[in-house]
Amino acid sequence: LVHLRTLPPFRTLSPTQIGLLISEASEIGLPAGGWLISPGETPPGIFMLLDGYVRIRGSEEDRLLEPWSLIGYPDVLVPDRVSPGIRAESDIVALRLETDDLRNLCERHFAILAALLTNMASEVFAHPSARHAALAAAGDVGPLPFGGTLDRVGRMIALQRSPVLPRGSMDAIAELAGRVERVDLEPGDALWAQGAGAGAFYVVCSGSMGVGGTEDAVTLGPGSAPGLVEMLSGRPYSRPPVALEEARLLRVGIDPFMDVAEDHFELGYAVLGRMARWLP
Repeated sequence: LVHLRTLPPFRTLSPTQIGLLISEASEIGLPAGGWLISPGETPPGIFMLLDGYVRIRGSEEDRLLEPWSLIGYPDVLVPDRVSPGIRAESDIVALRLETDDLRNLCERHFAILAALLTNMASEVFAHPSARHAALAAAGDVGPLPFGGTLDRVGRMIALQRSPVLPRGSMDAIAELAGRVERVDLEPGDALWAQGAGAGAFYVVCSGSMGVGGTEDAVTLGPGSAPGLVEMLSGRPYSRPPVALEEARLLRVGIDPFMDVAEDHFELGYAVLGRMARWLP
């Protein structure tokens, strides 16, 4: 238990929650030379190496992993991501948690999903390339239909069009749409003060915003969701997006988001997968 709680994805889980993970995992053994994950294979689950050594073998990576390494996470959350190949360098013993078992645990125990969201957001925050990907994730989905009216239906459409949120979860989107706040910005207005506590994220509905300097500037258009990583990780807001023109946004507070994610598991689990995709 002590060793598992040192691994980044699990560091905020309680001993009881770690115990639930272990209870769903199975112990496996593999002789030296065997493939734990074959090249080109989608990871079938998460592996926690208990004894022995494995090597990641790929065209861009050749790395030896020691006992208590975590293998297959967060790649297991990205269905189209394949492994370069992980091979046993010695006889090994590992715990394996299947992909479906991880999903079922998150569905039955929201506290586990909440902790994984926090830890994943912290990982994204710690990687500059991932933070850039998070800001640029939406691109520009174009203007809202019907003149961009932000009544209840308009808010649902705006939230559903953001690639950060799952489009198939209409019940969750509808509930969330009833708990958001509209924010209007004039050109030059900053969305937040750098260093302020991140109590919400925002979905851009119309207009555009800019973040960063000349070398790492990102333009945020409709569908972008600035502040998501800071909110979920508990970190203060980083550099503020500044309105480049008149902009309308929806403010999604941490409490409404987590309440809806607890009621609608698929919302939180999809956001977890979105963040996993941003990591290198």
